[in-house]
Amino acid sequence: MTLVFRPYRHTDYLALVSIVKDTWRYDEMASPKIAKLLAEVFVSSCLCNATHSIVAQVDGEVAGAYYSKTSRGIVAR
Repeated sequence: MTLVFRPYRHTDYLALVSIVKDTWRYDEMASPKIAKLLAEVFVSSCLCNATHSIVAQVDGEVAGAYYSKTSRGIVAR
């Protein structure tokens, strides 16, 4: 098993949507179309609010993501 962490690429989007849809079991709550839309909203929201997005790949397949936001303008005293 090979685990790689790398920056997010636009081509990762559909894999992340699928992971979120399956993880949160949106298909059990809604039609397949709505389930996909819910997952897309979740992933898009994470990406829009993040300043850094990292993807985990296992054996070349997207397995998850990490999103973080850097706060600027805060001065430590």
